[in-house]
Amino acid sequence: MKPHYDISIVFPTLEESQNPFFLESLNALKEYRKEGNIKVEVIVSDGGNQLQKIIESDYPFIKYIASHSSSRSLRLKDGFINSHSNLIILHHPRSKIDLKALEFLLNNENKITWGGLTHTFDWSKPLLKFTSWYSNHVRLKLRGIIYLDHCFIINRSKLSDENIFPKDEIFEDTIISQNLLKQLNLPELFPFLSTTSSVRFKRNGLYRQILLNQILKVLFLLGLSDKRMNKLYEKGLELNSKFSNN
Repeated sequence: MKPHYDISIVFPTLEESQNPFFLESLNALKEYRKEGNIKVEVIVSDGGNQLQKIIESDYPFIKYIASHSSSRSLRLKDGFINSHSNLIILHHPRSKIDLKALEFLLNNENKITWGGLTHTFDWSKPLLKFTSWYSNHVRLKLRGIIYLDHCFIINRSKLSDENIFPKDEIFEDTIISQNLLKQLNLPELFPFLSTTSSVRFKRNGLYRQILLNQILKVLFLLGLSDKRMNKLYEKGLELNSKFSNN
């Protein structure tokens, strides 16, 4: 008999043992579960080799999956298919969410099809504020495209086909959104924050990273190889994917 949970939260991880956003999220969920109001299933679908011992020793309530996939999308898929609730949150490992959202989602489960939380960055820069505004009010509300840092909310019971995860190594969240739009209406923006790390902008430089993001969007529309785009995106950082030196 499968265990029952009210909400499942899936983290697609890769070498996150030093990621403060991820660790803060786990600690917050650890405290939240102690209250016992909502049965929350937490799944870590891991592509690395640093987390298993940490999870087993400090967070025994978490279901750890050794995915070993180079594709974040396939790590999400592994977590999704191993979850046990209708309401599923695909949680960016470098985002922190307002846990007040959980009770709201559960109380409105029958009305929810899919959507995302209201995005903001942890770095107060005008260009990043504009990026979040565009993500919330244009890309999500008008175009129906959600990025993973919004933390997808999906009601599994509303899906006619759960095969929504591509093999692509980048823009997988765009493709997931496109696949959901084929089955469901436009997504909903929920009034709870998902605060995302601005580590890429800080390390690469604000303007350089913004320019790179726009170039990659054009290359995606032109159909460039996802592997080539991902290597360009991850160069010098390797936050979502690791590449061999060969």
